[in-house]
Amino acid sequence: MEQYEKYPNSIRRFQYEKAIIKRNPHIYWWELQRILDAKFGMQKEKTVSQGGGLIFMKLHTEIKIDAAHHLPNYEGKCNQLHGHTWKVVVEIEGIKNPQTGMIVDFVEIKKIVNEFDHGCINDFIQNPTAENIVDYFLDKFSVFNFPKITIRVYESENSYIEGTR
Repeated sequence: MEQYEKYPNSIRRFQYEKAIIKRNPHIYWWELQRILDAKFGMQKEKTVSQGGGLIFMKLHTEIKIDAAHHLPNYEGKCNQLHGHTWKVVVEIEGIKNPQTGMIVDFVEIKKIVNEFDHGCINDFIQNPTAENIVDYFLDKFSVFNFPKITIRVYESENSYIEGTR
């Protein structure tokens, strides 16, 4: 957690909370708050307008791509090569970079998602189920080290899978 020392207490608290939940996903809310209050106290931080810390923001973008795939481990029609117009929804929570004024450039997000566009997803993922595609994108976006990222992949207009890391 030392890498977060430069951030305001609220961000450090958030990172510590994520680490506790990861180790113990069934922790009671009140118990988690007790641990966090003991470590970080209840002190309020100045807002940005008061000359204080950084703002935690959420970025949301939706990208449509056309790509083919087949499911080699599936018995049924999806075992055959076929295509979809996929919709990939990316939500990133993070802190605005003071130099760029952005959490991340939308162009960087589009580069990662668009590598599938008009191609065969099997060239990237051996068994490209919607779940495995979500895992793939979560791994790709992990290089940015965002506090929280959610990926939602729509295989059709009404069917999607979502993952958060």
